[in-house]
Amino acid sequence: MTKRPIIVIGSGVAGSVVAGTLARECAAPIVVLEAGDSADSLLDSSSRTLSFVDSLARSSTRRDDLLVRRTASQAPKSYPAGCGIGGSGEINALVASWGMAGDVRGWGENAPMGIWSVDDWKRELGGLEHDLRTAGEGEWGPMDRALVSSCVEGGIARHDSLWNDQFMPEGVGTVTLFARGDHRSTGVDALVKPGIAAGRMRVDRGALVDRLVVRDEMICGVELSTGEFVDARAVVMCGGAFGSVELLQRSGIVPDGVHGVQDHPAVALVTREPIMQQSVLSIGAIGRLSVDSGVGNVHLVSMNATAPGEVSHGALLVALMDVTSRGSIIRHEDGSVSRNLDMLSTQSERHVLVQALRRVVSIVGRMEDRLGTGFQLSEKSESVGWLASASNNEIEEWIMATCGVYAHAASSLPLGGEYLDRHGAVRSVDGVWVADASVMPRLIAGNPTLAIAALAKVIARSVAGATAAS
Repeated sequence: MTKRPIIVIGSGVAGSVVAGTLARECAAPIVVLEAGDSADSLLDSSSRTLSFVDSLARSSTRRDDLLVRRTASQAPKSYPAGCGIGGSGEINALVASWGMAGDVRGWGENAPMGIWSVDDWKRELGGLEHDLRTAGEGEWGPMDRALVSSCVEGGIARHDSLWNDQFMPEGVGTVTLFARGDHRSTGVDALVKPGIAAGRMRVDRGALVDRLVVRDEMICGVELSTGEFVDARAVVMCGGAFGSVELLQRSGIVPDGVHGVQDHPAVALVTREPIMQQSVLSIGAIGRLSVDSGVGNVHLVSMNATAPGEVSHGALLVALMDVTSRGSIIRHEDGSVSRNLDMLSTQSERHVLVQALRRVVSIVGRMEDRLGTGFQLSEKSESVGWLASASNNEIEEWIMATCGVYAHAASSLPLGGEYLDRHGAVRSVDGVWVADASVMPRLIAGNPTLAIAALAKVIARSVAGATAAS
């Protein structure tokens, strides 16, 4: 590789898509800089079991130093994030979802090139090269079976294609995962490995980027934490909703205070007694509810286990998916960073989640009958029945203190906003793009992994066109 390379920072879901797309569509060599040391995902895809709970327990692919404040009632605490090749795709559930039709309509004039309608978005989502597999009912664990049967008994329709139905307001059914056989599958399989095999890219592990090096408003490379300079003709940042912002802040390209980051607030209802897992799936079923005039604005997710092993507590996650609250990422003079998601900062969001929880009480009651064990509120000894009698203020106090089960941070550098144009290019510096979860104009009402991959591919095509012309 003798030509000036295009550098991709981060090898997670977005970084894998960007690197693989550029390796096919650009003449320049592609260098992926990954801060983590692990190469498990690249060398042995079997390390990615269908149980993300097992993956979370492996310290080699998990970082614990990312501290985030979820709500105004909480102190900062560790936020789930991956490290090494594969990034957070190594440790998250990799549940596929197209979200709701209103997600893209809400992007308006900030939509990326080529995505202006629901049909355009569906085409991008459906054109990805990732392996997707819908779980069979025989693979379900006890929590999955209990959730689906209890919802159907309560009048919620069974719908096993809920994952790509952007219009159905309510339903319950099996999940579709990024998976190949018995292993979760990421862009490492579909895009990184072929790129390396073709001699079109390399991946440098343990390469922590300290700052971008800019001269005359043009990118010329990056400086690593070791002080080493790496030359580049272009840089595509795929460090995630926190990482990309913080690198741009350290580089003096965006202000020390950036507002906009979003996440899905979710709470957990946990079985009082451990149950036999009876499944390799951590998550096998999902439900969608429409609450308080919303459309598909609440998800119910069954977790067969909350810890590794054959016996574990199960959980039902109740998540608000249609969010408006936005938080901030602030870099202080001493170099420390405050990450504040400010979830549920609006009364309307809190109201919807309270009403969703009240509705869930009857579903959980039927699940308890099927499982032979009761449920209690996470971090609270009360049974789920407490939700039916507690006041709105009491329930709000609990959810503000405990929500944060998901790790779907996004929208910190939205397309078409103050810092990026609608193609993902940084406005103030030539040759720098952002192509990860940061760029969503607004977090979708679904698990964002598929949307992250689709947006990364769209932006990578823009990078390819711009660098070919330079």
